[in-house]
Amino acid sequence: TVMFIYIMTIDWRLGLANLAGAVIGLVCAVVMFIKSRGGYELSVEKTKKLNDTAVEYINGIQVIKATGKTGTSYKKFVTALDAHRPYAPQEPLCHNARMCANSS
Repeated sequence: TVMFIYIMTIDWRLGLANLAGAVIGLVCAVVMFIKSRGGYELSVEKTKKLNDTAVEYINGIQVIKATGKTGTSYKKFVTALDAHRPYAPQEPLCHNARMCANSS
């Protein structure tokens, strides 16, 4: 607020331009919030389902191998993974393992 007041004392047009940028940013944030309202809950639900299925698959792998039901259990895991895919990041954060190791 101090900077805004200072800019307004220098030139009122510059102050209004500064204020317009803040208003545009606020409007964009509100629009994104409204559009993502239902998607967040669905994303959390799909992630929980994927986590539960992965834990069930990993914890039961010995039983699955012993009974020979590998395909059925794996298909359940892949189905949960496919349902989660639209909510996962589209590109990995690091494309190259060496780049990730060198960046930190």
